[in-house]
Amino acid sequence: MVTTTPTETADAEVLRAERRAYRLTLLRRAAIAVWVAAIVFRTVTTGLAINREMLLVYICTGLLAASIGRRRRVLLIIRDWLPFAVVLAVYDLSRGAADLLGRPTQWVWQPEVDRWMFFGAVPTVWLQEHLKLPSPPWWEVIVSTVYMSFFILPYAVAGALWLMAIPFTWLSHVFWFGFSRAYMGSEFGAVRNAKDW
Repeated sequence: MVTTTPTETADAEVLRAERRAYRLTLLRRAAIAVWVAAIVFRTVTTGLAINREMLLVYICTGLLAASIGRRRRVLLIIRDWLPFAVVLAVYDLSRGAADLLGRPTQWVWQPEVDRWMFFGAVPTVWLQEHLKLPSPPWWEVIVSTVYMSFFILPYAVAGALWLMAIPFTWLSHVFWFGFSRAYMGSEFGAVRNAKDW
């Protein structure tokens, strides 16, 4: 009969835990690689995803892949991102609410404020008059890319802040929640405004 000492039993448990952690790390890295490959494939075949729903699916599936082996994180993804997704969905569904409530689109006050702030000039109009050429110059690709980043970057930043918030302190959570609420508040104000362009 073989007897084991408590030290040997504890060492065996530690070894099993280390092996399990190693396997989960490999699985997590493989899942992230598959996720990246799927995003690249989808982007190449269908173009950049700029609609909110698809971006949230991309980010949440990436967060799920990065959370393999970390049981509590999966629940945190649901807890933290579901309200964000619900607010975005409600916003998309309520776009016509201003018409139903009799709230007209605000066309005048933003350019008037711009004229006041910029001594009679509306910056977007001035830029278009001075930068728009008959044939597009090389730098318009850069300008267009910066413009398009508005549709992707806030969600990517939110995902990165969420990932950083989990392993660190409450201060990281403050940044995540502060960013998500500031973004939702700035994006979905109560006043229906016309875009400058």
